[in-house]
Amino acid sequence: MTLLSIADNVAYETKGENPATIAGNTTPGATQLLRLINKVGTRLMRLYDWKILETESTFTASGNEIMVTAANMPSDFDRFIPETFWDRDSENLVTGPISPVEWGGLKARTYTDINNIKFIHRGGAISALPVVGVGVNLAFEYISNEWCTDTTGVTGKTAMGVDTDVSLID
Repeated sequence: MTLLSIADNVAYETKGENPATIAGNTTPGATQLLRLINKVGTRLMRLYDWKILETESTFTASGNEIMVTAANMPSDFDRFIPETFWDRDSENLVTGPISPVEWGGLKARTYTDINNIKFIHRGGAISALPVVGVGVNLAFEYISNEWCTDTTGVTGKTAMGVDTDVSLID
């Protein structure tokens, strides 16, 4: 559904104002509809692991404890899909994200079980123990925060802003 069709449905159900356009319309009814539609879209995106929002990130380990810096995380990352983080070279599951308490325990005892890699997500970055060697191929799946798209379906968006923007969430 497009932004305009969603707004039409909301106006019909609430018996509220039904503006001809939403995007760029400065009337109080139109601006309120736009705010509410984006608020509900974001809440729905976070409420459930929508299959349409699932995506994959692949990368190669650099040999550092911080495997993925905050700057290198996918720009549309919202949250991990549990048990989808894998070392594709050794075919081992990378467990996590673990709690700060468990992370502290691993650091305190110099954790080295290379067949049981654990990761923490903090400060927007992914750190792992034991340190994964240079060149190892890793992948994880996540839920994208881009719950809507432009009319072409090519450009994902975190909020609707054009009357023809389309929601990916039913």
